[in-house]
Amino acid sequence: MTARTERMSLRRGSFPDVVVHRWPSLLALGLVLLIWPTGAENTVRVLAEVLVVLPLIYLVTAALGRPDRTWVVFGVLTVLFGALAAQDVVPTTAGLSVVAVLAVAVAARTGRVDRAFLLQVAGFVLFSTIAVLAQQVGLGWARVLVAAGWFAHGLWDYEHRHAHRTVARTFAEFCGLIDVIVGAAVLLVP
Repeated sequence: MTARTERMSLRRGSFPDVVVHRWPSLLALGLVLLIWPTGAENTVRVLAEVLVVLPLIYLVTAALGRPDRTWVVFGVLTVLFGALAAQDVVPTTAGLSVVAVLAVAVAARTGRVDRAFLLQVAGFVLFSTIAVLAQQVGLGWARVLVAAGWFAHGLWDYEHRHAHRTVARTFAEFCGLIDVIVGAAVLLVP
């Protein structure tokens, strides 16, 4: 094989190359197929609460100043979300908001409060506001708000992936694809 044909082969992308380079997208598709969201009321309400977790992953990762820890932060916050959702003492959104306050405190203590970090704080406030509003309105509006929030977070992921900012690119790719598919499913699947 000549150097030219080897380059052409890599451009076309063999199956192993696609798996190696696009594993976040493949993982995202698998996860979405596993959970397959719908527009059912209970699903929409849970997805509204999950909408708080999405920017929280970015906020905590930014507070740590370690994009290479994004997947660990994702895992820890996923477990925390599950624990909060399984109990009835503390509202899930309130528990997650405490984590956000702690992240801001860590960032302030370590001198990481800069313009980029404040953007993550603003993102957390925006997406959390959408989530809380979606919990307070009827199902029709809740579906619209949740779908809009998930779509918007997909754009947030896309921007961060291409700017190489805040979180690992692999995570931004993974999260962005899930966000767009979930946003569409909430509106389109009854």
